[in-house]
Amino acid sequence: MKLWGIGSARARVPGPDEIHHVIALIDYRNVVLDPKASTVFLKNPGMGLDLGSIAKGYAADEVARIFQAHGTRIGYVEITGGSVTTAGTYERFFEQGGKRCFHILDARTGYPAWNGLAAVAIVAGDSTTADEYDTLVFTLGLEHGRSFVESLKGKIEAVFITEKREVYVTPGLRSRFTLTDARFTELR
Repeated sequence: MKLWGIGSARARVPGPDEIHHVIALIDYRNVVLDPKASTVFLKNPGMGLDLGSIAKGYAADEVARIFQAHGTRIGYVEITGGSVTTAGTYERFFEQGGKRCFHILDARTGYPAWNGLAAVAIVAGDSTTADEYDTLVFTLGLEHGRSFVESLKGKIEAVFITEKREVYVTPGLRSRFTLTDARFTELR
């Protein structure tokens, strides 16, 4: 994220050598957690942590907890004991050469996860879990993402929205999903 500068005044498409250098630093096994000391250690110089893919879910869980403590409900979607989070190309991006460069980066390539999706919504038991999966499922793309979600056998469900305004809903969510925007088409 720092290399791409998405969301800052210095947003740009980095060169292949820069991306290659940064990809070499991506390895969760080089993040050392010490619960007793409440510390995190990164083994290699140049490594960093970006909690953007999970921080929103944690914050949403805390807001939901506070609202529930005061008898207030969040959102429009009727779900019992669950949460919905999204990952998409619509908020944090810049355009260069007619191409949208967004903040969801594919760790395998170091480039935005250009796969035809515009957004993915994940329904899970809590926001942290939903947020853990929304970015991952987005980067997998429509077909692999759907297969992955379905392989979890109801742990999470998903709504996929393509750049062509096609909407795909996983089977476990179809009965609870209603498409209300005529500009989009629901497909199976």
